[in-house]
Amino acid sequence: MIHYTIENHNFHTNNGINKERCLEYYLTGNAGKHDNVKWYAGSDIPAYNLSVKSAKFSLCSGGHLKGETLAEMLDDFFARVASTKFAYVTVTYEVYEMDKREFREFLEMFGTISRESTSRGGATKIKGKHESKAMLEWFAMRVA
Repeated sequence: MIHYTIENHNFHTNNGINKERCLEYYLTGNAGKHDNVKWYAGSDIPAYNLSVKSAKFSLCSGGHLKGETLAEMLDDFFARVASTKFAYVTVTYEVYEMDKREFREFLEMFGTISRESTSRGGATKIKGKHESKAMLEWFAMRVA
C-alpha cells in the first residue's frame, strides 16, 4: 500500500468527484472532466489504471454484481473490474493506493450491502462505510 497527501483544489462541488479530480491533477497535472466510466470498461484515472473512492462510496450501481453475499458480489466485481489499482482519498486528502488484494481486504472490512432507492430500482449494491477512526487505523497499520 502506498500513502501520500494531495491538495484540495475544489474542482467540483461533488465531494467524490472533487477528490477524483484532485488526485488526477496530482498524478498527471491535468484535472480532466468527470466522465462516469463504467467500472468494468475503464478506470477513473486511465493513465494509472486507477479507480478512486472516498467516504460512503458506491462500488458500482445497484444490480450490476452477481451474488447474494458480500463475498459473492466481491468475487464478481474482481473478476470483471478493469482497474488494477484503487485509491481511497480521506476527508483530509490523504491517499491510500491499493492493489486488488488490498482493496478486497478493505471492502471485506469496510464494505456493506445496501439497496438503492426504490426510485432507482431498489437493487442491491456494495457501499463503503463512513470514514472512521477504525478505517484510518486500518490504513495506518498497512502502510507502516
